Amino acid sequence: MRKKWKRPDWTKENEYSYLDGNTSNEIWAWEFLRRNPEYQIAYNESRHKNNEGKQTFGPDTVDLYTWFELEPKSKICDPGKLIPPSFYFKKYPHVNFPIRPLSQQSRNELPEYEFLFVLSIDHDIGSQLKLLKKFLEDEERSAQKPPVGKKKNYIKYLRVLDGFEAGAENDEIYNIVDDINDQKGNSSLERHVRIAEYLCHQRGYRYLIRSSKYA
Repeated sequence: MRKKWKRPDWTKENEYSYLDGNTSNEIWAWEFLRRNPEYQIAYNESRHKNNEGKQTFGPDTVDLYTWFELEPKSKICDPGKLIPPSFYFKKYPHVNFPIRPLSQQSRNELPEYEFLFVLSIDHDIGSQLKLLKKFLEDEERSAQKPPVGKKKNYIKYLRVLDGFEAGAENDEIYNIVDDINDQKGNSSLERHVRIAEYLCHQRGYRYLIRSSKYA
């Protein structure tokens, strides 16, 4: 059973006052990641208690570190805590040994922004690298710009996530949180939801970490 943690009251903006314009990308990334149901489940499954009732961590935490890109030397963070973990920033290009076989299973294990290639020294290396470069450039061009929104709205996105977790209906969330309209005067609630879920579930929080590293 998933352990619940006490979230801020989404109807009260002042309960999010610990976040402001000076909040780092790492803190924002943690705020979204700890609201990710998959992370909450993975965290709870990784916890074990010994006979003395003290919390320890099992071997499956290795996968938890890897999948959510947390620094292996960092203690796994309780999603109910404000203190973030240390995020692991991959440097590219990198080579891992042994190379995994190109199977559908291994492809499914990769994040959607990573690719696994097999090159051969029996063929011209320059030609292979040229094709590889073209492939990656084409993928980069075809990829949509990450819908990460504007930082000034991040508290709104968190409130939307917390509102849905609390069982609020769309109309209630709209009346309390949604006060931004687009250029055509349409409600931005759907956009808030789309961005909030992206930052929480997919590559969003990772994008925030990478943006701060490259800045």
